[in-house]
Amino acid sequence: MGFFGLVGVLFFDALRETWKLYLPATLRTFLATCLVVGFLLHSVTFVMLCGTNRVVRSVKANPDGGFWMRIVAVILWLGVLPFACLWVYDYLHRAR
Repeated sequence: MGFFGLVGVLFFDALRETWKLYLPATLRTFLATCLVVGFLLHSVTFVMLCGTNRVVRSVKANPDGGFWMRIVAVILWLGVLPFACLWVYDYLHRAR
């Protein structure tokens, strides 16, 4: 659902910028809502399934394991993900 929303929003933005083709704003709003809801569903599913993985359970059993797992998650979300998003954005604009 989130992937559908992301691809739709990018596609409609490309249509608007490239060929000046303006589609209804309600469609773009619907796709953006799909993007947000899909991201939230993905996040909730990840958190719910996190405790069922054998590797994650062994890290949680270690007293310092949860602490290091949080540090790695923060580094990935705040450090790597924004740069990946900027790289994709730059790639898409250079491809046009």
